[in-house]
Amino acid sequence: LSCCSLHATKVFIFADGTIQLVRPKCSFWGDIFIHTPMRNSFHIKKLGLLLVGAAQLPNLFDPVIMQYQMILDFFKLKSIGTVLVRGVKDIGDIEGHTALKEAYELGISIKG
Repeated sequence: LSCCSLHATKVFIFADGTIQLVRPKCSFWGDIFIHTPMRNSFHIKKLGLLLVGAAQLPNLFDPVIMQYQMILDFFKLKSIGTVLVRGVKDIGDIEGHTALKEAYELGISIKG
């Protein structure tokens, strides 16, 4: 029954931004549905997302944001916000960027 081991769905994110989800299958049991007890007892209730990337592409973070939303939904979490920074490639590029203040304020909001 090794084909029936309960492993998580595999997520493949390709360079063009497409995402493919592959669920394990078993000829004897059919589709495997994963039950995660941790889902109902997850102690974290709020989550924030900070992303920094070198490219300026408008959809640069779309796959990560999609995965972030899936995590929020699965664990029934509340997003405290996101800070998305594009065009930070070299040392010092982030210096003076408005995203630093956004990230700081996002961190402060966790206490509330």
